[in-house]
Amino acid sequence: MYLLKQWDLKKKITNDHELGDLDIAASEMSNLLQGFHIALMITGSISAYKTPNLVRALRHLGATITIYLSEQACRFVAIDALMWCNGGKEVISHLSPKAEHVSTQIDLYLLVPATYETINSFANGNAHTTILATLAAGLGRLEQGKSEIIIAPAMNGDMCNTILLSSLQKLSDLGVHVLEPRWHTDNKLNLPEEERICAFALKALLSRKSNLNSKKVLVTAGAIPVYLDGVRLITNPFSGKLGIEIAKYLSFLGADVHLVLGPTHALVPEYLQVYHVKDLNAYQQIVHQLSENAEIGIYTAGVADFAPKQVINGKVSSDQQYWQIELLATPKIIEEIRKAYPSQYMVTFKYMQNIELDALFEIGRKRLLSYEILVVNRGEEQENGQQVAYLMQRNQSSQQRPMKMVGKFPIAQTLGNALNEVFQNRSNEVL
Repeated sequence: MYLLKQWDLKKKITNDHELGDLDIAASEMSNLLQGFHIALMITGSISAYKTPNLVRALRHLGATITIYLSEQACRFVAIDALMWCNGGKEVISHLSPKAEHVSTQIDLYLLVPATYETINSFANGNAHTTILATLAAGLGRLEQGKSEIIIAPAMNGDMCNTILLSSLQKLSDLGVHVLEPRWHTDNKLNLPEEERICAFALKALLSRKSNLNSKKVLVTAGAIPVYLDGVRLITNPFSGKLGIEIAKYLSFLGADVHLVLGPTHALVPEYLQVYHVKDLNAYQQIVHQLSENAEIGIYTAGVADFAPKQVINGKVSSDQQYWQIELLATPKIIEEIRKAYPSQYMVTFKYMQNIELDALFEIGRKRLLSYEILVVNRGEEQENGQQVAYLMQRNQSSQQRPMKMVGKFPIAQTLGNALNEVFQNRSNEVL
């Protein structure tokens, strides 16, 4: 569960758009919530006007949605808009003899936005409204291990008082996931963007039966450069987007992910724990540090293979006509990690160009003598403009064809599912 932390009342976000467009509901992720039923409960905060977009985002992920709407929320969001976004399905605003609060098998109860009154009433066991009665049933299902509950508070910052924090802590102790709001300079507890809400929903549901839940995972990503002088460097074109997708998916499966990222313009979801590194030296240091506790290491970063024998202090003048640089091979950091932390389950990547596929696989099989899983790809191989890669595992026979993957998120999903199966087998072996 997401443990509630005491909110820092001084924490402010000055720019509503600083999270960027994370595009969590992209079409390639459309199956992640397939088969899950979500009860979206909307209460009377002004931020209720944002919920139609949340409905669409959850449906794009494959979820089935039942919407419960309070009387006060009708002031801020139209029932017709919610119905349209939910495929014409009726919105529940009053309970009927059908007992809508208990008649449907719900996997996730999502209270968005959660008002001051609703949070305190829920924490004190009240069930006198449609929303509260549904939450009461949801808490019963949570206690039976059948459902999850997420609440996303949204209100004026002055209302974040001792009573509210006490209620939130009480609910958190009961197993309710409390999604921290975005603080803004106008003293508002703003509703998180729908991308973050979706990410919490994904984690709450996908992590329940995941063998990676709470596993400490190190993911490296992006180009890791070396400096020639104070301003110039040697780097490569890798953006880090694949590593970010891997970190995202593993976080949905409940893993405790630490992402080490080289310089990049790629957007990183704010729910990921990221360590930005500027060069090889910083990368080497943080990777060794995080590997002390990492159970799984996934090394997608494009680390510079060569570095200057001597880095020039300051900036070499651009007026000179000739600059001779002697390059030496850099340390193989994954080999250092393999030797220093032999129990770490390691996933490495091999990128090559202008090579036959069978020759690439043969190189991969030799590398699997040292590492558990390998992802190989060729720079020239794409399908519909998307990256193509192949998953190879140590326990595969030489006759078994490596699994083909197309697109960054499908690569991340395939790798995550393979790791999930590996640790399921390990659990079975222990039993």
